[in-house]
Amino acid sequence: MGQCVGNGIFSFFVTWDNDVKNQSSLIFNLDIIFNRMKRHIILFFLLISLLCCTSCNRKANVSLSENEEKSLVALGQLWGFLKYHHPTVAQGNYDWDMELIKIIPSVCAAENDSVWKALLDNWLDSLPPVEATTDKKLPDLEIKLKPDYGELFNEAYFYSETIEKIRYILDNAVITTSRYVNVDMKQQGQLFITNEYSYKDLLYPELPYRLLALFRYWNIVNYFFPYRELCDQKWSTVLADMLPEFIYAKSQEEYNFACLKLVTKIDDSHGGFSPNLQVGLLNVPFETQFIENQLVVTMFTRNDDYVKEKIKIGDIITFIDGEPVEAIVKRLLPYTPASNYPVKLREISYKILSGNSATVKIIIQRNGKTFSYKIPRYDWRLLNIPNHSSVKLILIWRKYFVLLQFL
Repeated sequence: MGQCVGNGIFSFFVTWDNDVKNQSSLIFNLDIIFNRMKRHIILFFLLISLLCCTSCNRKANVSLSENEEKSLVALGQLWGFLKYHHPTVAQGNYDWDMELIKIIPSVCAAENDSVWKALLDNWLDSLPPVEATTDKKLPDLEIKLKPDYGELFNEAYFYSETIEKIRYILDNAVITTSRYVNVDMKQQGQLFITNEYSYKDLLYPELPYRLLALFRYWNIVNYFFPYRELCDQKWSTVLADMLPEFIYAKSQEEYNFACLKLVTKIDDSHGGFSPNLQVGLLNVPFETQFIENQLVVTMFTRNDDYVKEKIKIGDIITFIDGEPVEAIVKRLLPYTPASNYPVKLREISYKILSGNSATVKIIIQRNGKTFSYKIPRYDWRLLNIPNHSSVKLILIWRKYFVLLQFL
């Protein structure tokens, strides 16, 4: 896994291609390790932004029409399929990002499905033909995780002749080299996602580039994440659900939260967004955990006489700055990557009391009584933060941002 600040990177189980000119503001890392008996995966999807804030009540208020949704789902899935299945595209003979950027306005402007279906059919025809092959494919019984081709073979999304062309590519294309995927057999068959170009200056990109971010991430998970079938939501439906979030993101902040929400959809605590948008610059001098769904004080992280006089181990925190803890949890859940609800609560407990103000008002319960206190917050570096087995806070400061590394 790894962290990236600006153009610098330090890594743990991450390989970067040296030919990439700039590390991306939207970076994808897959490190898949195969051993003799079983398949292990360490997955870290790291998306870099330059914004840190503590609120995350973000929801797209506008829905797409059926025509708009279907056209963009078809485009995103066809773009990703060709990226990994068409030999000429996979070899990097096209600037495939730019090919997508160029066609998006026409697809968005299509008045009905006959227009955008024809656009996609012509787009596919513009690629060099794939030679027929008699090579035997890997038997289905030997494939442990079969691809999910979504709507690629659905006539509601493509003309029947387009579907025939897609199937022909699937049956005949032989990918011997790929610009975008590298398998290093010298290192136990590790698989690396490579050559995903940077758009680091586009902190709030125009719509085509926002869709590029969504399509790129969705396709990487769709084709290379071995736990795809364990996601709470069927992955093939995530693309349509996330389209409004990316399309109607009206600011850099909303775009960043759309990215974080997308990462959370993999339901894996190895997914992360950095800087963590929910981690403030300061935190209270004590730790909390959710115990039986109640936020409980578990230990102190600084010798503060005032705090120790007011707060006791075992206190139950019910309100934070006037908001019920239950409401805060509900607000944070869609933006907290984890494999199950208890782990989501664990991740939330590490940051729920952080913020950018010098104090925080909390209401606690102790022995049937209720108390209200204003508690000071401290610079994270001044706190004795425990090295949890699952999470370690890495205090990297650059323009007042705190980065969170999931281990």
